[in-house]
Amino acid sequence: MTAIPIELPVRANESAALADLIFQHAEGKPLTEEARNRLATRAASLRLQSVIPYFGSLQHDPVHPSTYYIAVDAQSGGKMRHLLLHLALASSPASALFPHSVLIGRMRIGGGPEIVANAIPFAHTDRNAIRTFAEEVDRDFLPRSQGTRPAISAGDQHPDISLPAAFQAYRTLLKSANVNLAAIVGVYDSGLWAAIRSGWREGYTAEAEPIVITGTTNEEVAQSVSAAKDRIESATGFTKFSIDASALFDTRADTHHPDAWSDTVVAERFERLFTEKERHWIRGEFAQLDPAVVVRIAIKFGLGLRISEELHDTIRRSRATQESWRNFDFELVLGGAQLPTTPLELSFCLHWLKARGRAAQFIAPNLGLEKSRYRFEVLQPLAHEARRFGATLSVRSGLHVTEDVLSQIGKATGGRVHYNISGELQLQIFDVLAEQPPGSEWRALFDRMQEQTGDRSDSRSLGDPYAGRADGNPILASRLGEVVEERDHNAPDGDERTFMEKLGDLPPKLISDVRQRNTRYILWLAENLRG
Repeated sequence: MTAIPIELPVRANESAALADLIFQHAEGKPLTEEARNRLATRAASLRLQSVIPYFGSLQHDPVHPSTYYIAVDAQSGGKMRHLLLHLALASSPASALFPHSVLIGRMRIGGGPEIVANAIPFAHTDRNAIRTFAEEVDRDFLPRSQGTRPAISAGDQHPDISLPAAFQAYRTLLKSANVNLAAIVGVYDSGLWAAIRSGWREGYTAEAEPIVITGTTNEEVAQSVSAAKDRIESATGFTKFSIDASALFDTRADTHHPDAWSDTVVAERFERLFTEKERHWIRGEFAQLDPAVVVRIAIKFGLGLRISEELHDTIRRSRATQESWRNFDFELVLGGAQLPTTPLELSFCLHWLKARGRAAQFIAPNLGLEKSRYRFEVLQPLAHEARRFGATLSVRSGLHVTEDVLSQIGKATGGRVHYNISGELQLQIFDVLAEQPPGSEWRALFDRMQEQTGDRSDSRSLGDPYAGRADGNPILASRLGEVVEERDHNAPDGDERTFMEKLGDLPPKLISDVRQRNTRYILWLAENLRG
């Protein structure tokens, strides 16, 4: 614990008022969701000016019950800071969980016992503090395997904005429809952070970024697999892993390929790719199908499936070290193949993995780029085959996501689908910037981003998100996601930080606007994917 700083991150009197409320109404009582909600209601009477408490995060210290932790936002030095407050009776032993906390003060509240208040940095980037809280204070915030429940997965380059909005949507859906659609992708610590602040103890999926295997030679493929294993070993907290080895699929074995191999070439490649024992297993395992079709499908997917098995085993070994939530979800991605996935191919791949002890809980087929591929008659057979193997269809959003497309997905899957939002939540940040008054700081930032995309049109509109953005400027919509990583070379004040870094300075009012849009969009997705 460090000494009291000159400028406190939280006003001492407001920390005291918050501590008084908690000790009056929580001390010696079980901390339930109902109790936390009552505290949140009572906190309105405190009229706090510089601190926003998140009562859903409130929890006892695991060893010292008269010690409490609560996540807050605090206004300090003109900026909003994300903190974890540590509130304890002065007589309580010091906690060793957060050794670098900042002392706010010692205070006597309401003529009662003396309280010690400390603050711990708790932004979405404060990995150690976040993991300590989730792993040592309240393990209910750790992610869990998804199983068969549907989900809408959120996560982008601005998780501190999008994920609180996502959990707000998940909370609304849980209350209104009694369905848990919570899932985050690619941002483990930020996901924990958002779950803690929202008080989300109902379970959610944490999906690692898809692991893509590439290579045109055996050596390149081996290097890619080795790198994938390293990524898996460093991502043990995640509960869902997507393996995309579709770059290795031999699509010329498919008769629909414009330059498909002849039966003679296929027979030769089958002999070369698989050992005699493997060929015997394949023919026996799929004996109910046309042998010629089995050979072609096996050649097309075989190498990718064998590598997927190998990586499944790596995941299983790495997850075995977890103290809890050892179960994980495995997703096979077929989306990188050149041709749309057929129901027979989907069934073949799922059967292969299940028969060899590496069952996939999710499968992401290639639906093609044509909007017609998202029709009920195309999706329903795929969803049916997935369910036959206890798996769920996984769909990644693309351009032109409309109410009709979502409705077709929902009807075809009966609402049992894992829908992964791709890029839309970030676009809504750009929408807000583009709508600011001309000449304002944030509109000027957007204008410089547009200039840096190379787009010379007069249109700043990215289109209507509820109409698939088909009416917007497509070049601008596609390029902004790349430019945001670049430096602001034309900044009038010479500040050449990246646009991404500058968006980290968005004022609370604009952040609130973006979050409201993000939440509303996720609720709209859920309504139309219901089936």
